[in-house]
Amino acid sequence: SLLAKIVPYRGSWIEFEFDKKQILYVRIDRKRRFPATVFLRALGLESNAELLARLYHLITARLTEDGVRLCLDRRVVEVEDRKASATFGKRVPNPELFAGLRLDASLRERLERTGAAELPVAEDDLVDGVLAEDLIDPGTGEVIAEANTGLSSELFARARALGRQEMQLAFPAWDTTGEILSRTIEKDPIRTRIDAIMEVYRRLRPGDPPTEESATALFDG
Repeated sequence: SLLAKIVPYRGSWIEFEFDKKQILYVRIDRKRRFPATVFLRALGLESNAELLARLYHLITARLTEDGVRLCLDRRVVEVEDRKASATFGKRVPNPELFAGLRLDASLRERLERTGAAELPVAEDDLVDGVLAEDLIDPGTGEVIAEANTGLSSELFARARALGRQEMQLAFPAWDTTGEILSRTIEKDPIRTRIDAIMEVYRRLRPGDPPTEESATALFDG
């Protein structure tokens, strides 16, 4: 289904569309489509973490010995109010947020008044979220879990073993962006800007072997 189209006075047409699996694609000048995250990486949002941070509302999780505490801020209320605006102002009473939490009157008042709330949650209730940053072993530099990895008790155990006290999370199904970006990242094997630019070149100039110089010149043009 066609989602959006950019038709400049001069330059390439850019069309965004998604399929039944909720994967977002882009076409440039009506050529073969490719994951939209490739296009975003070519524009400079290179890593999974950058994509998630730009397009989702991130939640800080504090890791304690006996569980996880989520640090909510006023933006949670803003997200819910945007959802209400999208449905012509029909605000759902005590809407479900994520990790088993609800925005009841008490929590809404607290967030609007103080701007922050820290709430305990069960790890099993966090399965609707994803890691919004790379989990890296500080000793070796190895990426233990890449941003956009689904949350699990095993992931939190590994983070604690590495000495992590905080993690950045995203909850795509709750967020106004929806799961489409997270699902598209899953289908996208590219991780660097230059590789993304080279992939765009291959779609626009099939059969013409790209160089970094020619691919960059085409994309910038």
